[in-house]
Amino acid sequence: MNWGCSNPSFNKGHALNQSVSVFNIILLGAIVIQKYKDKTIPQLLKEARKVCHAYIKARDRQGNYATCISCQNTFLADIMQAGHYFKSELYSCVRFNELNINLQCEHCNCFEEGNLVMYEPNLINKIGIEAFTDLQDTVEAYRRSFFKWDRSSLIDIIDYYSTKLKEVS
Repeated sequence: MNWGCSNPSFNKGHALNQSVSVFNIILLGAIVIQKYKDKTIPQLLKEARKVCHAYIKARDRQGNYATCISCQNTFLADIMQAGHYFKSELYSCVRFNELNINLQCEHCNCFEEGNLVMYEPNLINKIGIEAFTDLQDTVEAYRRSFFKWDRSSLIDIIDYYSTKLKEVS
């Protein structure tokens, strides 16, 4: 995720343009933070999950249909679920990682506990072995450390996926 400035005038080198752009970035950041100031961490987690999963559903659908990453069957996109390769309950560090989340049918996600036997090779085909290895390395590093979500990170995630959702919708 790139949290950098996408405003072209920011990089022009003009002091006035830079100060205006920096001011705009700070102002927009303050507006986003203000919007969520009364939310608790659990409420922010719920909102981040909602917008992230909405983005995944929009990203992976093909018209009114979508293909399950595990069983490769096609279903109506509206009934598909955002399934995690590394379970979000166990691995918070990749809970909102786009590479870790793909559309799954309810059967694979809920009744087959993710159907990881089929999820893994299909995920590798989708993202490549290097990205899959990076995802595994992130999870392995998490196993040896303590991870806790903070307000700022969750607000950034909500803002990031809200923007991405608008781009694909």
